[in-house]
Amino acid sequence: MNTKRDALLELAAGAVAGMAGTVPMTLAMDAMHRRLPESQRFPQDPALITHSLSEQAGIDERFDNAHGRRVTLTGHFAYGALMGALYATARHAFPLPSPALQGTCFGLLVWAGSYAGWLPATGLFPAPQERTLERNALGIAAHFVWGVATGLTEARLNPPRT
Repeated sequence: MNTKRDALLELAAGAVAGMAGTVPMTLAMDAMHRRLPESQRFPQDPALITHSLSEQAGIDERFDNAHGRRVTLTGHFAYGALMGALYATARHAFPLPSPALQGTCFGLLVWAGSYAGWLPATGLFPAPQERTLERNALGIAAHFVWGVATGLTEARLNPPRT
């Protein structure tokens, strides 16, 4: 039987797994970004979202490049942690044979829910149909990487209880 302590530990392990999954995701995003056509090598999505959010909050002029990069990375890793915590509670809904597959499904749902859901609904980011195929593919592939890494890490941190 799960206690409150067990549930909190499960959430914490999921958050750590989500942050850990953000590392290879970010590296993959950087590598894929360098391969985009020159015309599409404008700032990556986390930076664009942070910029849009700071504009909506009326604080955009306070960000220089170095500070903006730190805020972007902090937000990116915090969102990865939040999604990892959600994954830890939702992974049971994906009765798949491996944590990598469970994480992949969840990672792709995170992309869809964010990029086709709440981000365009709040005006923070354009909907996928307003973006290029290459930029959407980069985001989907990055969330695939995040999902695999988060699923595998979370499984190591939260092994099944017997």
